Amino acid sequence: MTDKITYYAIFDEDTSRENPRTVLRRVETGEGQVDELFSRDSTWKRSPLLHAANRGDTMFDFTEISKEEVDQIVGRIRTHANHGEWTPLTPIDSGPALGHCRVSRDARN
Repeated sequence: MTDKITYYAIFDEDTSRENPRTVLRRVETGEGQVDELFSRDSTWKRSPLLHAANRGDTMFDFTEISKEEVDQIVGRIRTHANHGEWTPLTPIDSGPALGHCRVSRDARN
């Protein structure tokens, strides 16, 4: 079975879909699914944030985005990180924060 990967932009009141905090991907296989966040060290790491968002337990918004959008966002993040300019909010890498969340599935294909 081919893996299905769904990508999400993570944003809040200070960021947007076009310029998010970071991105998350959900990888679905025949054995289950795993959610991974693009982290501050430019690698994909497991994350509970999307599950928390589906329960309403986070202050971030998640909007489904295309692979092309992810590639652009990750490229920008890597460029800024290489120049010491990218520092995501602490809750992104440290686990869910309580608050508001909305999950949207309006991906552009």
